Amino acid sequence: MNLADDLQKWVAHGSIDPEVLPQVREELRAIAKALDTGAPILPIPAIPLPPRPAHPRVSRRADRERTFEDDEIPF
Repeated sequence: MNLADDLQKWVAHGSIDPEVLPQVREELRAIAKALDTGAPILPIPAIPLPPRPAHPRVSRRADRERTFEDDEIPF
């Protein structure tokens, strides 16, 4: 993964965690400084990813129930 991909996941989540923003700012400052001085740009450590959305509970009964067409009669 790269920083852009990680940030895109946060954007899709709706907001970036306030604890992640300082880390992103610091990494971008380090990149800008390296570009200004000609120093090598070091790999950026991965930022924490947003929490995964909770999955709604799916009824197992609904999985077992069979739906019938109007002209079908279950026996």
